[in-house]
Amino acid sequence: MWNIKEQIVSAAQSMKIEVKELSVSETKNIFHQLAIKYADGKNRFPLWEHLTVQLAVNNSDAWRWIGEYIADSEALLLFNPTDEKSSFAIVGGSNVVKILSEMFNVEFYVTNKAFDYLFCFNHHDVLIASGNSIEWLKKYKTPQYDRFLQ
Repeated sequence: MWNIKEQIVSAAQSMKIEVKELSVSETKNIFHQLAIKYADGKNRFPLWEHLTVQLAVNNSDAWRWIGEYIADSEALLLFNPTDEKSSFAIVGGSNVVKILSEMFNVEFYVTNKAFDYLFCFNHHDVLIASGNSIEWLKKYKTPQYDRFLQ
């Protein structure tokens, strides 16, 4: 099994990106708030399987697109609790993408402190958007980018 926190810390140090680790209790609270807002209050994992309103695009590179959406704001990077119990605050979408590019294939979630949006990228290479990010992701919902495996 890989150690996600070690991968994040190592990548952040080598690229000189500031990453703030959030505690396990803070992370549980974030998932609780996300479940209330996006999954009918049911805090079950993987969370992406229980989202009530979403838009999904199947593309192995779709996780790279979230940098554009996040832009210069702070994002919270979370993982299924069985993989990593802490979460991480990172400023700048390009920094989030840089950190993720140094990691092994892992499912992850990205949101902000206000929980205005939620992105999930799963092991099926599907980028899932909920909240305010749905409208933004629609521009990628084209045959060129959306390669669903049927």
